[in-house]
Amino acid sequence: MKEAVDRTIERCLLPLDILRWWTFKLSGRWIHPFLRRRELRVAVGGSFMLLVLLGLVLTVPFWMLAIGPILWGVPHVLSDVRYLVVRPGHHKDLLLLVAGGVPLLLVATGTIGVLGGLTAAAGVLIVGEGSSFRRYTGLLCVGVLAYFAWHLGYTASIIFAHAHNVIAVALWWSWRKRTPIHLWPLLLFLLISAGLALGWFDVLLQASTAFVWIPSSLPAQDHLAVLAPGLPTHIGLRLVLLFAFAQGVHYLMWVRLIPEDDRPRPTPRTYAAS
Repeated sequence: MKEAVDRTIERCLLPLDILRWWTFKLSGRWIHPFLRRRELRVAVGGSFMLLVLLGLVLTVPFWMLAIGPILWGVPHVLSDVRYLVVRPGHHKDLLLLVAGGVPLLLVATGTIGVLGGLTAAAGVLIVGEGSSFRRYTGLLCVGVLAYFAWHLGYTASIIFAHAHNVIAVALWWSWRKRTPIHLWPLLLFLLISAGLALGWFDVLLQASTAFVWIPSSLPAQDHLAVLAPGLPTHIGLRLVLLFAFAQGVHYLMWVRLIPEDDRPRPTPRTYAAS
């Protein structure tokens, strides 16, 4: 049965593989380095996508916030599970799944917030494998974060909402040994983030459609109330735009760059083999 399903999927994807083959053939020799070198493909492709995300932030940021989670939320969570849980084999450890999974389910249902995520981290550190030094150090860090999360309340959720996008970039960077070419997307991410936070793009934003094309059901005030409550409007809007950009980068890391880096073969796989 499984073989029949696989053959059906391969037949359905065959036209895409043929189209890609002809695209590569017609592109000439300039595309060959990108096919042979994963590092070049990740660096150039990642940098290009960062510029695309910047363009979207400067024109339709609130539509990004509205549609992004719908389009990429589930795929990026599935990628999280695939590369952080299934690929290392953690899904076979029932105790580990309970210790980390139950608190995360409560977080997903809105029962508990940041403290739930920290509880999951503590549970994994307690029952998981690893040296005593790493586990105790991790528990100490989790304890410190839990202390501040408890006292900061909702502010801790806001901080984590912004920080978890940066954590995705850090995970991508640590995924495999890096070369200088990988600094391109990393430095570009930091530069664009600084520009959005410090207002370098304010003039472009005022001249664009960023504050015109806004979903009527999700006005800018709603995003300000969630992501930057109590801040002056101009600073709050910068943080909202920064979040829109960083969230897009978060999706990019899990849906495109980490899968590319994780594959054992340096050349692109066919669609049928994906």
